[in-house]
Amino acid sequence: KSNTFFSSIRDVRYQMLQRRRAAFDGVSCLLVKLDDRQELYDNFRTKFNQVPSDLRFDPECVAELHLQTLELCDALLKISETRKQTAEAYTKKIGADNVMSMLQHRTRCEAVAMAQSELQRFFVALHLLFDYTKSVRGYEMNIKILNELEVTLPVTVPDDGAGAKKDAKKETKKADKNAPAALVPFREPVGLVLVPKGSMEAVPEVNGGDEVVDPKAKKAPAKEKKGAVAENSDPFAEIETRILEEAAKWRKGTFTVTREVYEKDESLCHALEQAIWYEAEKLVLSVANIKSILAKNVD
Repeated sequence: KSNTFFSSIRDVRYQMLQRRRAAFDGVSCLLVKLDDRQELYDNFRTKFNQVPSDLRFDPECVAELHLQTLELCDALLKISETRKQTAEAYTKKIGADNVMSMLQHRTRCEAVAMAQSELQRFFVALHLLFDYTKSVRGYEMNIKILNELEVTLPVTVPDDGAGAKKDAKKETKKADKNAPAALVPFREPVGLVLVPKGSMEAVPEVNGGDEVVDPKAKKAPAKEKKGAVAENSDPFAEIETRILEEAAKWRKGTFTVTREVYEKDESLCHALEQAIWYEAEKLVLSVANIKSILAKNVD
């Protein structure tokens, strides 16, 4: 899964760079585009040089030359303002098409898939640890634990005389307070799926038309659908919170092994706890690394 994740990240990163390069080239072409400024200046210079030197000291001629200079400045300012407005409209159009937002959302979805695969790896590691610990202990589950329907249902350890008929007086007798509690399944048979489906399906809409949407413009209030997810929601932030909450249940100080399941073998239980705590910390570190890679490719 890691190879697929990094391959997808490189693909999206390449598309982002191509998009930015296209925007940069478009703005550059608008800025270096030829116009008639040089032609206006040449015409002004020709008219200015045609005035005889003797008339240049005449007040009316001086006023005429000043007027021509002001007209040239006004024409140049109009050209510059037009170029500026064209460039701003182009950049605003690029910023409003949401292509980059869509690519960023795709990157977050790839990170969600990678985080979910790390969670699955964590549960597989738990299964291996629990099953191996049981096997080395020689614990025969089909003899010492009675399953009612499934592995996930509560289980109990039967007494030696479970098949014999119980006395009616013993049935009414209160249970001993010091009796060991009934055992429960020590692990989940299938790993959790914490993928935020709603946030991943909320893909930003791409505006491919020529119309530029003003983000400051007031929109008519739309009716919110029940269970709707905002378009700017971050699916990776949601799965990160869920995974960290799940990992907290298995970290040191929170999770301890049920000693009765392993016949109170303290050394074996201690080794199992250390391994599970290590896997929980490894899961947290993996999610942090995915978040760091995501930040480098999105921000």
